Amino acid sequence: MPGPFPTSALWWDVTRAPTPAQAAAQLLDLAWKSAEPQHYGQLIRYGSVVPWFPGESR
Repeated sequence: MPGPFPTSALWWDVTRAPTPAQAAAQLLDLAWKSAEPQHYGQLIRYGSVVPWFPGESR
């Protein structure tokens, strides 16, 4: 199997993935904009806090 990931697998669904431009914009916002104080120490995705607990599996 070439490459590190089996990208043809059924679980590899990228239909809702952001475009390269959308992903780049999010990274540039992260680098250039001031962070929201309430986000310090949080896991953030698309500008919202993602709930998570260390050591907990899905």
